[in-house]
Amino acid sequence: MRVLPNPSVDKRDKLRLSRQAMKIYKLLAARKVSNSEMAEIALKYTDRVSEIRQALERIGQTIKATRGEGGLWWYEIVNLEN
Repeated sequence: MRVLPNPSVDKRDKLRLSRQAMKIYKLLAARKVSNSEMAEIALKYTDRVSEIRQALERIGQTIKATRGEGGLWWYEIVNLEN
């Protein structure tokens, strides 16, 4: 189950992300995303992933990376494990 920012939530409680991180977050909120897709948005996509992870920790989620074939990595939002 993914928790997405709710427009009725107080601004102090919303995810605060840079423009590039928000673009990547929106993709991740919808589906798994490859590193090549993220690199089209931000060359330093790993920094943006770290930024998103930090924001998601507040709501009990993180980003999981899974090795694919041919140098691809797949990223998805998951709940933090207890």
